[in-house]
Amino acid sequence: MKILVFSLLLAGALLAQEKCNFTFDEKSGKNILIGEITRENLTDSSYSVWFKKEYDNYAPDTLVIERLKKNLKEYAIEVVFGTWCSDSRREVPRFLKNSRSMRILR
Repeated sequence: MKILVFSLLLAGALLAQEKCNFTFDEKSGKNILIGEITRENLTDSSYSVWFKKEYDNYAPDTLVIERLKKNLKEYAIEVVFGTWCSDSRREVPRFLKNSRSMRILR
């Protein structure tokens, strides 16, 4: 019985989603976020320069948003990205602005 309980606890610890943590990336020389990241983490001063610029300057296509609203209720969207990646820095703020328009993320 003790082995079963220990195994369940260990499995839970290994499978648990890591909350947002800052870590120093030696290769880039910058702090990066790892784990489960929220919108608020990206508006922190360390990331707000690129996040706010892309978020504010992007204008979602309202026709596309209206079409997507009808079909997205059935799906869960998980975004995997890197705060050091130029594509992520461009697309994640835009996605989050669209998701706010569609009310799929809080």
